[in-house]
Amino acid sequence: MKTIVLILFILLSGCAVSRYPEGNLIKTKAYCGRSVSVSYHEKTSTIQTTMLVFTVKGHPDVPEGSSCYIRREICYQDVVESMKQKLEHKYFSWDNSKEYRIKGNIPYKLFSH
Repeated sequence: MKTIVLILFILLSGCAVSRYPEGNLIKTKAYCGRSVSVSYHEKTSTIQTTMLVFTVKGHPDVPEGSSCYIRREICYQDVVESMKQKLEHKYFSWDNSKEYRIKGNIPYKLFSH
């Protein structure tokens, strides 16, 4: 019985190592410029920063000139890279504020090293 448990443990450990290789840092939060303007719609808001224009759910009260950030939740599913980008959730925040979910896509060069 102990042998079976040991073999299962070794197999599962090997799977985890190959799935999340050590030494590879993945950028999950990126600076996206200073806030320029916010236009409010029914359930969404369009935010313009010095680097990007994008839409978020909700009505954030972003002070003009504040430092803005986008955070993404990495998709670890075994799919092609373009599908991974579509499955990732992205969130907008500024100067330690509440996060607001981004609708649509943002350029991935923002997260390149």
